[in-house]
Parts: sequence; C-alpha cells; structure tokens
Amino acid sequence: MKGALWLLLLAGVALRVAPLLAGTPVPHPDEFNATFWPLLVALGDPAPEVFYYPYFHTYLLALLQMLRGLLVASADTSLNAWLGVQYFWHPEAALLTARWVNAFCGCVTLLLVGGLARCLYGSRAGLIGLGLAAVSVLAVRQSPVAGLDVPMTMWYVAAVWGAVRLVRSPGTSAYVLAGVLTGLAASTKYHGALACLAIVAAHLSSRRPLSDRRLWIAGAVTITVFLAGSPYTVLTPVAFLEGFGGLVTHARTGLSDLGPGWVHHLLFSLRVNLGWPGLALLVVGLAVAMRGSDGGGRVLGAGFLGYYLVVGVSPLVFSRYALPLAMLQCVLAAGACEWIARRAAAPRLALAAGLACVALPSAYASLRIVDILCTPDTRQLAVDWIESRIPAGGSLCNFGSWSADPPLATVAGTWWQVRRYVQQEGAAGLEELLPQLERFGPARPVYRYGLQAGWQQYESGNLRAVDEFQCDYVITNDHPLSPVRLDSVFLAQLPSVARRAVRFAPAGWPAGEPPEYDPIDAYFVPVGAFGDLEGPGPTIEIWRVHGARPLAASQGSAREVIAGAILRGALAALEAGRPDDFALLERRSADILPGALDAAHYRRQLGWSYRRLGQVRQTAVQWQRSLRADPGNARLWLELGLLAAGELDDPETAAACFRHVLDLDPEHPKTRLLRAFLEARS
Repeated sequence: MKGALWLLLLAGVALRVAPLLAGTPVPHPDEFNATFWPLLVALGDPAPEVFYYPYFHTYLLALLQMLRGLLVASADTSLNAWLGVQYFWHPEAALLTARWVNAFCGCVTLLLVGGLARCLYGSRAGLIGLGLAAVSVLAVRQSPVAGLDVPMTMWYVAAVWGAVRLVRSPGTSAYVLAGVLTGLAASTKYHGALACLAIVAAHLSSRRPLSDRRLWIAGAVTITVFLAGSPYTVLTPVAFLEGFGGLVTHARTGLSDLGPGWVHHLLFSLRVNLGWPGLALLVVGLAVAMRGSDGGGRVLGAGFLGYYLVVGVSPLVFSRYALPLAMLQCVLAAGACEWIARRAAAPRLALAAGLACVALPSAYASLRIVDILCTPDTRQLAVDWIESRIPAGGSLCNFGSWSADPPLATVAGTWWQVRRYVQQEGAAGLEELLPQLERFGPARPVYRYGLQAGWQQYESGNLRAVDEFQCDYVITNDHPLSPVRLDSVFLAQLPSVARRAVRFAPAGWPAGEPPEYDPIDAYFVPVGAFGDLEGPGPTIEIWRVHGARPLAASQGSAREVIAGAILRGALAALEAGRPDDFALLERRSADILPGALDAAHYRRQLGWSYRRLGQVRQTAVQWQRSLRADPGNARLWLELGLLAAGELDDPETAAACFRHVLDLDPEHPKTRLLRAFLEARS
C-alpha cells in the first residue's frame, strides 16, 4: 500500500513540475498579477489598491522575494535597490518563483485529496482519490501557471477536510482549525469563502444548534484570518469596494455566451477533468455522500454543491474557476468506486475496470498536456528571434489579440513600471535607484510596440497604422482562441508593404478541427482532442516593412530606457488633455537624460499626437524638428509633404519634402505620384 502511495504521489508531482524543470511554461495574462504586485509590496507598499483579488497570496510572494533578496543581494546593494532592479529588469525571476509556489500548492493538494478520501471512505479510496487527482486534467494544466486558482484550491480542499473532521472531532480547536483554513482560502481568492458552507453543514448534520458558540468561533476566526491576510479591505474601504465591485460586474457580464455556468462547468470543466466516466462517478459519488449515514459525506457534498451552485451563477466560466470542484470530484469519484466495489460480485475486477475507464484517458490527456507544456511556446520562439535580430528601439506593429503578442520588453510596459514606482517611491526614489539600474541593466532590449492600451481599434490590422507608427516590422498573431480576427483585406494588402521574414506555428496543427481549448481563457494549451499537436501558442508571423532603414545595434542605457518611457507617458497625457502632466513628464525625462526631448523619434511621435488632436501646425513644427535630427527619414518627409499639400496649403514646402523622398528612395512606391506633383508645380 505504501509503495502504491509513493508511486502515485511521485507521478502527480512529476506531472506538475516537469514543465518548470523544462523551463518552457506557457505564459498566461494573469501572471502579471503574480509578478509585479508582489515586488511592489516587497518594495514597501502593502496596499497597491488593486482589490480585484485579496492580498494574502501576494504578501506570501512578496515575503519570498524579500527572502530571496536577502540571500542573493550583494554587500554593496541594499535590499530595496535589489528589489528595484528585479522590478525593472528581471521580473521573470519573480514570475518563476510564483510558478514554483503554484506547483508546490498543486502537489500539496494531492495529499489533501488523498487524505480526505481516506478519512471518508477508507485507505483504498484514499489511494484512488490520490491517483485520480494525480492525473486530473485541469490540475495538471493549471499547476505551472502563476495564478491564484491552484493555491486557493489547496486551501479550499484543506478547509473541507477541516469541516469533515468536525463531525467526529467536535472540539473547539477543530472549529478554530476549520475557520483558519477557510479564512486562508477566502484571503487567497474571494471564492474560497464558500468553504464556510461545509463548516455549517458539518455543524448542522451533527444536530448541533446554531446558537452553539463553537460555530460562531469558527466564523469569527474565518473573518479574522481573512482580514489578517487582506487587511486593506477594511483599512481602505473605498478602494476595496471599487475593486470588488469591478469583479462582481465582470462576473455578471462574462466574456461570451457559453450558456449557464452550472451547465458549462458540469458538461465541460468537470467532463474534461476526468472524462465522461469520471463525470458519471461524480454523480454516483454525490448520491452516496448525500444519502450516507455518515455526516462526513454530507459535509463533502455541501462543500462541492455550495461552490458549484454559487460559481455556476456567473456566465464567467473559466475552467480554472472549477478547480476546487475538480479536486472534490476526485474524492467523490473515489467514494463512488468504493461503493460500487463493495456491491459488485467481483469487486476487484469491477474496481479495476472502472478505474481504467477513468484514469487511463485522464492520464493520457495529462501526459499530452505536459508534453505540450514542455515544448517552447511560439511566442517565446518569436521573442528569441526578435531579440537576436532586431536591435533595441525597433518599432513593431503588433496586430491580433494582445494576449497572443510575443512578450517583449516595451516602452509602454516600462512606462507602466515607472509610473507605478514613482507613485510609490516618488520621483526622488527613482533618481536614487538609477545608478543601480545603470549598473545592472537593462537586461533585455526594449522595443516600441505600436499597439498598446488605447489602440484596440487597430488590432485586426491597419496599414495606415504601419505608416503612423513608422514600424520597422509588422507582427501578426492568430489562433482559434483569439477574440480578434485579422482583417482579410489587411492580410491581402500586407505583402505589398512588407516581406514576411519568419513564421512560427504550433507543430502538428491539424488541417481540420482544432484541438479542444477552454473557450474563454487566453491560455494556448488544449484540454482535449489533441490530435498531432506538439506545441502551444498562436501562429505568429513577422514581416519586414519595405523601405524601413537598417537599425543601429544599440541596447540603450538605463537612463535612455527610463527617459523614453517617461516621454511615452508624456504623449499619453497630451492626448488625454492633461497639458500640465505633459509638461511635468517632459521635464522629468530631460532631468534624467539631457537631450531626450530632442530625440528624432520623440519629436516624430509628438507630431503624431498633435495630428490626432487636430493641431496640424504643431504637427508640422514637430516633424520638422524630427527631420533636422534625422534627415534620412523618407517616410516622415512624405508625411510632412502630404500634410503641407493637403491641410497647410503650402505647396512649396510639399514640393521640397517630395524631392527629399525621391532623393532618398528613388524606388518609392509613390514615385509616379510624387513626380506628377512636382511636374505640375514646374
């Protein structure tokens, strides 16, 4: 028995940590929260005022970052400076820590599932529950992702276990333990508070009155632990209510119409988890649990049904939201197997056949998921290609879904980091950190993505945006999961302005129906119908724009990167109608890097900002300043000429600009039109 226990446990652990050991986990959009907020907390802000989630897990990750800093920071670098360098140049190290914590929580959950099944149904059921959890498709797929669902599931299953113990061990200490575990689940993710239903079910099933002080002690402990883990829910109530209200609105509206949550989680999430046989065992297990004479089964059923009924109300039906249900499904299925075996004429044969129907398909699916997770994502392949061939500072037009963009270091992303850091540490704090940032980085080249927040109207593809951003390369992404479909007209016209340099597509992608994915989660790892698919990620194409000049190989100093990011914020402030903020940010950038305001790229982009505001004369002034610093920019000479001819009614300036274009690029696509204009002038 012990040998089987260790074998199943090792198998489950291996499935959860193999992608991390391979070093190729698939990125997920929510991992941003497990990367930057813990670093900001570690830097000294205990409440970054983002209450979409509670803060206990963020505090835990922040503590780990501080401990890591104490262990590895050099003697001449303070902990705060080390954390600042991590925040700006090495956030992927914090991300890796968060992923390992998630995998660890997934492994602990295996033991909890096995222990809960053993407690309710006996040692054989404990092994079955552990084995089913080891190959749980949802758990294996989600464990390497740095999110909150896996750790919340660990605490939720632990809380249900604590509630089951109340039936047989009704002492005050047992109620306190159950309350502590429920509070930790709730302080990890709000859904975890639903474990309190299992405590109430345990109390009532043992015929104890509601007035019993032990029940109220458990409730008080739950609230106390929740507030200890997320104290700013009451210390900053306005920010908390705004964030929580946003979560409620998001949960009520959903992302797409997939039908009622109860139906979707039953027929998709839990069906995917252990297959149709596992779903059948779940139904049997629930019936056995709710009808059994042992109150522990009813507590388990309450923990499952309470969560299922509440979460199923929402049309926001991410399969990862059903992860606590998936783990309790393993326990209930183990109970069903034990119940069937005791009533079968050949119990061992019946048990073996039933487990084979459930475990073998799930084990195959889990192995396929791990195999895909251990293969480099197409986005990472694209990042490697770009960083090895395109110098820092290159301008890239990225069309398609933002979640499928290659995760490059960008000016806009750095501006978010600078803005959040200055809000916390002040401009003086950033200035004090700059020597350390110069000493250790930047670690990666920083690029200018054309499409960031506020430019979603161009996501499906727009050739005018390629001219406006003066992009050197165009990057497109496409996948059945993507909510953005690339415009067919744009795709047809793209070869006329650019040449495809490289294409990255998941190996083994089928010609017919795609694999089965969680339909609303931007996580490019399938859950079923794998076919011959060998790798994760969207299809990515990188195109070199015709006429784009070769970029000088330049990494860019820390001051250049930070000053450029602040100027990106200045442009955003100008276009948002905040001239005072615009002037302040320009001054800050100039203080960090004298001469930053005279950079050709900034003046060009500033001109485009004035263009969007309808201030065409300011546009012309800024473009002329840009061209004085960069007279070889044929694309900007053309834009200035068109502006002069069309809106400034200045044909002489337009003619001069068009001559510059023809001198710099005699083969320009608009050569015939430009010559016709010049001939008409002469």
